[in-house]
Amino acid sequence: MFGVPILEVAIGLSFIYLLLSLVCTTMNEAIASAVQRRGKMLAEAIHVLVGDAGMKDKIYSHPLITSMVKEKNSLPSYIPAARFALALMDTLTGAENPANDSKALKAGLDTASPHLKTALSAVLADSRSHLLTDQQKIEAWYSDAMDRVSGWYKRKTTLWIWAIAAVVTLALDANTMGIVKILWSNQAVRSAVVAAAKTRSLSILKPASQLIYRSNLRMMSARPLAVCCQDGNRTGNL
Repeated sequence: MFGVPILEVAIGLSFIYLLLSLVCTTMNEAIASAVQRRGKMLAEAIHVLVGDAGMKDKIYSHPLITSMVKEKNSLPSYIPAARFALALMDTLTGAENPANDSKALKAGLDTASPHLKTALSAVLADSRSHLLTDQQKIEAWYSDAMDRVSGWYKRKTTLWIWAIAAVVTLALDANTMGIVKILWSNQAVRSAVVAAAKTRSLSILKPASQLIYRSNLRMMSARPLAVCCQDGNRTGNL
């Protein structure tokens, strides 16, 4: 297709390993969904955060959290900071008090575990100017913890992908030298792989180019209006 065998071999090899990487990523996502890896790691992180399995279970049984899952026994893979804060506050203040009742919240801390009482007391004493309410302070505390959890999950996912890649490579006998030899010696295979790579790249680039084109059209259509407004302002100033 390009008339340069070494270039076509390079394109074909890159495309084949791109497909293999997509296979590994898809398999990892399927396994993570099947074993609820995200949900379990999130539950473990919240357990560490509140320091009490009982409190973690109460938060997870709160309607704000249970409404986030489709099946009864499944775990949410993501809990927004606002929902976590409200569920925790509502659990600590009790059913007879509103969740944003500061006095009831501090009174509820007296019945909490020593870990949660110490941690949450420090959180509520945060005097940073952009944290005005108890809910905002708890949300910031939770978000900071989730940033660390995200790093843990990425490292664990990397290990999983490496393991899956090793299995896929051995199962498919993805030998780089063997693939290069086949692509170099077989013109038909090389052309087919390069054509598939071209088709795939066009399917990705075409929507992106259309988006850029529409964005440029909107900018060009808005520019005359802005110029007219500027000219009108100049005329008014004169």
